[in-house]
Amino acid sequence: MKKLRLIAFFLCLILVLPLGACGESTNVTPSSTVAITKRQTGNLKAVAMSTEHFSFNRGEMTYLYAISYMSFLNKYYAYLSAIGLDTEKSFKEQKSTFSEGTWFEFFMQQAKDYATNYLLFCEAAQELGLSLDESDKAFIQEEKKLLSEEAASYGWNVATFLSQLYGTNIEWQYMESCYEKMRLAQKAYDHLIANKQFSDEELEAEYKKNPNQYAVFDYYHVDLGDGEDLSDELIAACREGMEKALSFEDFRTVVKDFLAKTRTTSDLESMGGLESYTDKYLSERLIQGESYMDNDFCRWVFSDESREEAVFQVESETTKATVAYCLMKKPHRDETPLVDVRHILIGLKAYGGNYEEISAARQEAERVMQEWLEKGGSEESFADLVSRYSSDSGSVSNGGLYANVEMGDMVESFNNWIFDESRKAGDYGIVETPYGAHIIYFVRKSLRWKVQTDDALFSEFYNSTRDSFMEKYPIETKDEVLNAINW
Repeated sequence: MKKLRLIAFFLCLILVLPLGACGESTNVTPSSTVAITKRQTGNLKAVAMSTEHFSFNRGEMTYLYAISYMSFLNKYYAYLSAIGLDTEKSFKEQKSTFSEGTWFEFFMQQAKDYATNYLLFCEAAQELGLSLDESDKAFIQEEKKLLSEEAASYGWNVATFLSQLYGTNIEWQYMESCYEKMRLAQKAYDHLIANKQFSDEELEAEYKKNPNQYAVFDYYHVDLGDGEDLSDELIAACREGMEKALSFEDFRTVVKDFLAKTRTTSDLESMGGLESYTDKYLSERLIQGESYMDNDFCRWVFSDESREEAVFQVESETTKATVAYCLMKKPHRDETPLVDVRHILIGLKAYGGNYEEISAARQEAERVMQEWLEKGGSEESFADLVSRYSSDSGSVSNGGLYANVEMGDMVESFNNWIFDESRKAGDYGIVETPYGAHIIYFVRKSLRWKVQTDDALFSEFYNSTRDSFMEKYPIETKDEVLNAINW
């Protein structure tokens, strides 16, 4: 199975953002145009980054910079003032709160990272004898066609639409050449990396090698200072009680006595008495599925000294009272079921879609599904249709993928379909929800600990491969060309 999470990070951004995914951040309408505030002048064909056989010029790097910036806006638009980013001023003059240096340097570094990945994998493709074929060329022309149609819907040509979308004079030619390198890099990525799989034995070995990284545990956590003005005697009694506690019942008894001495009669009566109050108090302090953190408690939990229902206590820095932990389940594998699915939402108008009635949305979903089946019914062809038809802006940028979905994350009908016990890889269907009709493609099911160990091994494999490419295909970067980009 392909490692979809890295494909999404590595390659997908170029595909979607130009096609109207501007959302709240750009506010593009036919009657409300914005000035080109970041006009690029000078030689846009000057080479900015290059390897032996491939390069990115200043125009292309402006596009990658814009992709980085637009992606950031789509995520943080509502928080720009809190973040400290003024979109009306030069980014070269504003200190970034997300990294050292300026906001210009922050977005430029991401653009350079994109370009670096494309250059490295294009060189790998060249060495493997891979090249663009007719399907790649058709894909790029289809993207241009969709872009033209989107522009026409506002009464604009492509150049005007792009200027409105990005606030700078990006031309299609630079986008097109980026598409070409992206598609070629994708071929090498698919050939060398995407289908890398790890055996159950390798996952098991990784888990045993780094249990602190993957295991989870359950415990109760109570602060017996709890905001009260406590006497030294009560603090001492709580501490002594916890030191003697050998079971959860002992732990609960100390907590109950503490509550009896610190809560009013009306508080207790409102909850049905002391026993009921104690149970509710503890239920709100049960932590399940906690991961390792670098503190005394976790070090104890993961040591041979810990045992279930044993109590570990520390002193609160503020109240000097006892903070007590009762370990209920020692470190164990996280067996939470997870699924990966792709979907295309044929949405209702009430939620940003195009259809008034669910019946009409269902009919369109059936038509789109048939189109997909006629194209071969593969996962890749399904992902290709997402940007064209789906009204779910949150998943358009990664081919409609929702990865590592837990039970209950989705609305009921969607959730019931993907967590059907009979569900298997390659299943597909149409599910109706309050948002519209969803065409769903089931990718896989797994367990959280397996997903985590697989991700770790895959990242290690990807990084080692990329590092070897960095040595094999050196990149020349001309910062003076990059710094000439106006933003």
